[in-house]
Amino acid sequence: MTPGQAEAFFHANGFDVPGDRIEALLEYERLLLDWNTKINLVSRRDKTDFFIRHIIGSISFLFTHSLSGQSTLLDVGTGGGLPGVPIAILHPDIRVTMVDSIQKKVKAVAQIVAGLGLSNARVDCARVEDLPSAGIPPGTSAGTPIRRFDYIISRAVSTASQLVRWCGPMLSTGRGDGSAPVKNRENRRIIPRGSYILLKGGDLTAELASLGEVVDRAAVTVRSLEVEGSGDLLTEKKVIIITA
Repeated sequence: MTPGQAEAFFHANGFDVPGDRIEALLEYERLLLDWNTKINLVSRRDKTDFFIRHIIGSISFLFTHSLSGQSTLLDVGTGGGLPGVPIAILHPDIRVTMVDSIQKKVKAVAQIVAGLGLSNARVDCARVEDLPSAGIPPGTSAGTPIRRFDYIISRAVSTASQLVRWCGPMLSTGRGDGSAPVKNRENRRIIPRGSYILLKGGDLTAELASLGEVVDRAAVTVRSLEVEGSGDLLTEKKVIIITA
């Protein structure tokens, strides 16, 4: 995809992106595909439609929703940096921490982050289920209180209910500060701080039923990722937003 094509794609979905950030997204695609020839970071079968399947698939929830500025976000099971790296590119005001349990993936993503010059992003090797029990959040020393994140995001990692159980101690509590508008100036709904953002595919009936055991169903919303110009590449893809 060329910069012009990417700009037109975003514009068609009502999400205008500055040219330098489009260039950064395309450079991320190039770096990730290069690393993917050495380390299996994402499915190698998706190379042809990579930008739409993986990059757009990771951030298309931002076409209808927005994140609060100056916030913190934890990307669980980031793999090749998805969705953490694209979010860090699009939102330089958001501090993004990515974790993955596979060291070689973490090293690759760290090199990608450095190559892109993303000062608002970091990646750590950790099993997310071990972080709360160890009391050592990424990048800190023993004895430091667990850091809480405004948002916890994941893409096809475990079940929604299990992720909530793992990450509960690390998520900021409360449904925003009570003063933020329901929508931003681009008419996108603001996701309150203290929310999980789960990117999923397929039939979620059973998963949503089990989620009711650990969270208030009234705090759960599910939306299909309807993206103009994506054809059937993102069919059945959804975002689950759970506000604590």
